[in-house]
Amino acid sequence: MRNGSHPPRSLADGFDLRALPADFHEDPFPYYAALRLHAPVKCLPDGSYFLTRFKDCEAVYKDTGHARLRAPYDEPGLQRSPAAHARAQAHPWRAGSTGDQ
Repeated sequence: MRNGSHPPRSLADGFDLRALPADFHEDPFPYYAALRLHAPVKCLPDGSYFLTRFKDCEAVYKDTGHARLRAPYDEPGLQRSPAAHARAQAHPWRAGSTGDQ
């Protein structure tokens, strides 16, 4: 993506978290830009969804009608066993999260 050009749709179309392209870890930003532009809510081959925009993530997270979509990343205090709560809190995705982003 140089000189203000848009990332190609092919980067978004072929994106799969379980089979990342060889160059993804070195420079993931073109992929993220392509996903935000062409597929901000990307349905992955395994049936899961990959959201790339904060507002979309926030909307899903706050939608209590679809609370099962948040697990195991929901907030403390919701009904769950102490062991399940500890596993969710220890998940790497939550590491360093302040919850106020």
